[in-house]
Amino acid sequence: MKSAVIFSVFMLAACFAGTVRASQEPPDAEAAAYWRDKPVPENAEVTYGTEANGKRYRLLTMPGVTVTQYEGGGSLAVDTDGNGGVMCVWEILSIVKTYLDACKKYSPPYLDEAMKRVEDFIVENSDTVISEKITKTMLEKKLLQKKMDALEQENFCETSGAEVLARGMVQTPEDKMRGEIDKLLFVPRIPVMNPCL
Repeated sequence: MKSAVIFSVFMLAACFAGTVRASQEPPDAEAAAYWRDKPVPENAEVTYGTEANGKRYRLLTMPGVTVTQYEGGGSLAVDTDGNGGVMCVWEILSIVKTYLDACKKYSPPYLDEAMKRVEDFIVENSDTVISEKITKTMLEKKLLQKKMDALEQENFCETSGAEVLARGMVQTPEDKMRGEIDKLLFVPRIPVMNPCL
């Protein structure tokens, strides 16, 4: 978990610390041609820029999220709401759920409720302009694959680092868990991975 935070901070620093110039318009005709047919969400403010290393990008600023898209491909989406990336929380919940199910441990009902609420938020707020539309079926398949992988792994229950996460989550009081999920999902926004708690 700590390494995920360090990686997120490093990526943010790499993206924005090296920016040398930005503007509301593409820097030249080549950039304008590249971005011309790339859709922009209706609620996005668009800025074009060039990093110190010469890499050119388009920054989409939307409520609760920024997305840096690079010429030639690649992007980095960052939750700016202050409550963390919703996809990151789903990944953590899915890791805990996988561990509890695969190892036949007690799973409190509010954990399933939290997972359902986060999944509903993801399905409702995912945006086809930024990435593919995320469906409930896609999330269910991803969770099933995690469980299958866990069952195939020798000594998963004894060696999985998920035990610490699971123990902490199971011991979290129900009202605190609900409050954290309420806070996470309060602002409708595109669900992204970064920053990951």
